[in-house]
Amino acid sequence: MIGALGPWVMRRMPEPDDPAADKIAYAELADAPLLAPVLAVAAAVMAGVVAWRIDRPELVPVWVLIAGVGAWLIYIDWRTKLLPLVIVAPTYVATFLLVGLGALLLQDVHVFTRALVANIVVYVIFRVLYWVGGRFFGGAFGYGDVRLSGVLSLGLGALG
Repeated sequence: MIGALGPWVMRRMPEPDDPAADKIAYAELADAPLLAPVLAVAAAVMAGVVAWRIDRPELVPVWVLIAGVGAWLIYIDWRTKLLPLVIVAPTYVATFLLVGLGALLLQDVHVFTRALVANIVVYVIFRVLYWVGGRFFGGAFGYGDVRLSGVLSLGLGALG
């Protein structure tokens, strides 16, 4: 379901402020034929594979969200080489809340603690890689990758 909402979200996203950004408009991306069902299937497959391997069902909603929004981000990044803050930031907050809810349902504070520690460690590593890549390799990856690492590390850290 989340994956299928991708075109609707893309049509409503603001374009980057940088007029020099040579990219396809988000609304134009949303008009690709059969995009909604393709994103829905991709998200369902990703969520299904992860849910199949998770032994704590209370954490499955975290990965359903990451898989659904991840399908959008894969498509957007593939077409534009950008990971929009307008998608990543709310996903980060929602992931944080879902990990907290999972920890509460599991009655295990360590789930939340591991997620926070992983979040900080991975963010620092990606921030350093971003700096090194920009300084020595002409921008190996963008800052959107640093932001997205926070979302993924929360989900992965919660698992252990």
